[in-house]
Amino acid sequence: TRPIGARQKFDAGGKYIFRRNHARNMMNYIGVGDDYTDFVHDTQVAAVYGDYRLTFGRFTLRGGLRYEYSHMSGCYRSGDTPAFGTDLNDWVPNAAVSYSVNDANSLKISFSRRINRPGISYLSPAVEESPTSVSTGNPGLKSARYNEFNFNYGLTASKVNVDFTAGYSFTDDGIIAVQQAAGNVLYSTYANAGRNKRFNLSLYCQWSITGKTQWMLNGAAYYDDYANPEAVPGITLKNHGWSANFYTKLTQRLPWKLRFSASLSYWSGRVNGVYSDWRCVGAGAWDHTLWLERSFLKDDRLTVSLLARNPFGPYSWDYVSHSINNSMIGEMVTHNRYNCSFSVKASYRFGSLNASVKKTSRSISNDDLVGGKSTK
Repeated sequence: TRPIGARQKFDAGGKYIFRRNHARNMMNYIGVGDDYTDFVHDTQVAAVYGDYRLTFGRFTLRGGLRYEYSHMSGCYRSGDTPAFGTDLNDWVPNAAVSYSVNDANSLKISFSRRINRPGISYLSPAVEESPTSVSTGNPGLKSARYNEFNFNYGLTASKVNVDFTAGYSFTDDGIIAVQQAAGNVLYSTYANAGRNKRFNLSLYCQWSITGKTQWMLNGAAYYDDYANPEAVPGITLKNHGWSANFYTKLTQRLPWKLRFSASLSYWSGRVNGVYSDWRCVGAGAWDHTLWLERSFLKDDRLTVSLLARNPFGPYSWDYVSHSINNSMIGEMVTHNRYNCSFSVKASYRFGSLNASVKKTSRSISNDDLVGGKSTK
């Protein structure tokens, strides 16, 4: 990290990761036979990055670039499948413009990219068979690149904190499953064929209504659009829809050191990709909790809480999962009969913390492998 005068700062760094994994797996299919694998794979990631910031007046400009080289290789010790591997080269830029309207209000516009690397199982050319399915990986997979644009507004006042974000992200090379049905057998592999778009709104608000009353809201809404043009020759599978969730909580301090809290949450379900979606049914999308707590002993070391979850119902909930794949259509309904509970909790704090420690970390995230995980 290098300051350049009073208004500029430059950060640079690098990282190298080496992983080795060894796995043995035995699958027994009754009446068909056994499937045994002995597999070793290595992952190497080398990354360098630079980040530049410039501040003038109430504006702050920031731009950065990261380069990552990845090498992944795998070997089945049985010799049934040839060794395989891939080399990936990824450039990951980011940029942002921030403006401080005043000491309490701020605006920010930003662009960033995140990447998903294919996990070793997604790359493996080995064929796994069962009586009803055949699956294999794709050694030709590349990293998926997700581009994100965000607008953010922040308010930091003595009694109110607000953070609002509107964003849009997209990818044209998402790593997705490609499935085709032939008779009673489902054939699966992976491809950089995902066309995903997402528009999202999120809001966080915390308000100290009085010295003894606080209210918090955290919510988001999403519109997802998924497409897979390689699922079936000449046909593009699509799936899209809105989803939303929120959580709100009211806390009130009472006499005798009592604290009462009530929370309410909502989850609509979501579009889960080009092949499926989950949806809550009726009142099952809602959840509420009431709790009363008090602290005891010196320095409030002992805290006892009484909790009631969904005391006013619903006492059961359902959600439905739909899946569509060529001529195969599936529906799964999950029913939970025990959506209400009462509990008593106690916690005791040992020792004391009289000083706060501030730690500044500049690092490249290690959660770089996929299926499904991402790194920023």
